[in-house]
Amino acid sequence: MLLEIMTICSLISISPYYDCSQEWEIRIYSEPPNIECDNHDEFYASFGCTKLDRKIIHMVYFPEHRDKFGQTILEHELRHLRCECNFH
Repeated sequence: MLLEIMTICSLISISPYYDCSQEWEIRIYSEPPNIECDNHDEFYASFGCTKLDRKIIHMVYFPEHRDKFGQTILEHELRHLRCECNFH
């Protein structure tokens, strides 16, 4: 179930560290929807995924979850958008 949709300015590596000429959308769910994403074959196998072409993050609200680098789901997916890549 979709809980919330928010839009943020894109994040960049130089000051002021954001660029509002490009916006990113974040969709927060209570459970994983079945969405194909660029960094995963099927969304249900993960807590988050990124659509690089549309600049959309799909993520499950699960604040306790961390990846192998200690990042939250949101931090992990934001890195995909910042590098425009499907790996870290």
